[in-house]
Amino acid sequence: MGITWVLVYPTPEGKTHNQALEDLGKQLLAMGFEKDQPYTVECETYFPVFNLPGPPKIFHVILDSDRPASCFLVPDKDPLGLSIVAERSFMGFLGKLSKAYSAKKSTNVEVKGTSYLFHDFTVRPGVLTIMGSVRGIVLETELRSCPVLITAVELMKEFVNTILPTPIDAPPPFLSSRIAAGAIPVSHLDTVLQYFDMFKSVRNSMIPK
Repeated sequence: MGITWVLVYPTPEGKTHNQALEDLGKQLLAMGFEKDQPYTVECETYFPVFNLPGPPKIFHVILDSDRPASCFLVPDKDPLGLSIVAERSFMGFLGKLSKAYSAKKSTNVEVKGTSYLFHDFTVRPGVLTIMGSVRGIVLETELRSCPVLITAVELMKEFVNTILPTPIDAPPPFLSSRIAAGAIPVSHLDTVLQYFDMFKSVRNSMIPK
């Protein structure tokens, strides 16, 4: 497990998200990347069936096709402190909780794309959709050979900026906060929580002001 950054890839003006993703794939091949395999990241949100006193206990289940043995349970509040990684078989247990919790299909988020490999890097660009409606492009970049976040920042920034149309000067917000706290996120959960941050941001942007 290396260091992973999950970012929004800006869609150029005059292009659809799908067109921009296709162009990005061609760009990566021209840069020397090799196409690998399709991937999917999915997020389902579970809500309590009954209205109990206090704030509702909402949680999210995130699945990543590159990690087929695991599922990630992320509470709506304090995801960093309370998230857990479980075996994929836990999904069967969730079905037994249907009288207490139910998933709302209107909140389902999915990222679908193809992985590309280049030396020690894996790049996963994909289209983000909510209920089949395309909302943008996600770019996940992993430096597989480096397990220490702080030593990879400058190299990751330089590499990502060869792909992005608009340069960035800092890691994703989630990782920046982890660095400030002195943490070294090197687990799959840290990658999943970056996706969760992005999913929550996209959902919030859909709420009428």
